[in-house]
Amino acid sequence: LVNIPSFPIKLSRKRIFFAVILLLIIWPMFTSFILAPRLSIYKTKNPRFTNFMKYRMHQAEKRGQPYVASYSYVPLKEMSPMLIKAVLFAEDARFYQHHGIDLATLGSSLIENVKRRKIVWGGSTITMQLCKNLFLTPKKTFFRKSTEILLALRMEKTLSKYRILELYLILIEWGPG
Repeated sequence: LVNIPSFPIKLSRKRIFFAVILLLIIWPMFTSFILAPRLSIYKTKNPRFTNFMKYRMHQAEKRGQPYVASYSYVPLKEMSPMLIKAVLFAEDARFYQHHGIDLATLGSSLIENVKRRKIVWGGSTITMQLCKNLFLTPKKTFFRKSTEILLALRMEKTLSKYRILELYLILIEWGPG
């Protein structure tokens, strides 16, 4: 028989639990800074492409189909006030009352997802959806959602509500391309 040395750290359930919790917190934080190290550039700069656009281009390329992202930058002040009100009403009625995440909506979505035993509702705010479109992919995972939350908190500290709404209305996916 071969004598295998014992592992120097005793792995109790408590230590494993804390290691998993630490990983679930640290990894999304690390990822959020890698994906969006300087959110302040978006105060004045408009991105050419979002990560969603790149993702869709790659999907289309794999299928051998063309993909053309069609959008134009229009300042928020030139957009229809009715469009702005409709989007706020439909997507994030408490946009001006929260700081990037709406805990009540996230809690409701979590309860609904647990009831149905699948992800049916994300509970994302406009800021979270903008972060997802700019930096992440449409894949529904815990890590993506937690990274989205951290990015939204950082974005709300860096950009004004006006700028967040403007970028959202310009860049969000409204349909294919």
